[in-house]
Amino acid sequence: MTHQLDLRGIACPINFVKTKLYLDKLNKGDVLVVSLDAGEPIESVHASMKSEGHIVNEPKLDNDGSYLLTITKAVVCLMIMFYCLSPSFAWSQTPSPQTFNVIKQIKLAREESILSPTDIAKRLHYARLLRRSGDFKLAAIEYLNISAINPSSYIAYHEMLLSKPTTGQIDEAIARLSNLDEVKPNQLLTRMELSELYESKEDYYHAARVLVDLQYTQNIPQKYLPQIDSRIHVLLSKTKDTRTTEKAIEQKTDVEEAEFNPQTPVPMPDVTVTKDAALDKLRNTRVKEGYGHAQLLP
Repeated sequence: MTHQLDLRGIACPINFVKTKLYLDKLNKGDVLVVSLDAGEPIESVHASMKSEGHIVNEPKLDNDGSYLLTITKAVVCLMIMFYCLSPSFAWSQTPSPQTFNVIKQIKLAREESILSPTDIAKRLHYARLLRRSGDFKLAAIEYLNISAINPSSYIAYHEMLLSKPTTGQIDEAIARLSNLDEVKPNQLLTRMELSELYESKEDYYHAARVLVDLQYTQNIPQKYLPQIDSRIHVLLSKTKDTRTTEKAIEQKTDVEEAEFNPQTPVPMPDVTVTKDAALDKLRNTRVKEGYGHAQLLP
């Protein structure tokens, strides 16, 4: 028997919860066709239903721009959960007791997050278990869902970057934090996480710009200024190196000559300051590599 469920306009993770509850009422082999919005809703529900062990067809684009997801209910068993959540294991392998324990933890965490969809702590616990099990795709989706529930959950953005997110997921996270920055402007943690997200895309110019802008608001506690200066210095160096390479390729000029006269402007706010003064401020800072290297907490 085929059933229809319209979840257009329903945000994550509520759309998944409604889909799961509807499926629970169906018999094995019944088909559920769910209408979902494009982007995160269809991606999240599609991946989540597959992880539940159901038979899920590829989404089909509907006339109004939404997507139709066809799900055939299956009997979900622990072994199905294991191979869905840990695709790196071969079918010939016999899971160890430790592996089964991990599977049970994931299943329990998932059930708890479904029962309490707005509980950030439980959602984070579930996302971390997914990431540790190697299911980066579902983990990244779960972290993004957490940021939808609470856009100021900065740890969710940071840990999402450890889950190999897609460019689209990073862009969505940037848009979410940018909206938060408009509502609550010039917050240190918001700008730091925006910088980290831009850096993960190798957009070093904007990664530096959001921090330089913050410097001129004088909203940075004094004890964090050295770390912020150090991070800006690193990002500006990466900006210069990236632009140097691009210019050398485009113009086929000597790399040293291009580096001497980079084209990328220093990301200064729209105020009257000299370029030299800004560079003097950053010149004698310690450089540390890596995303989010500046420790903001004592």
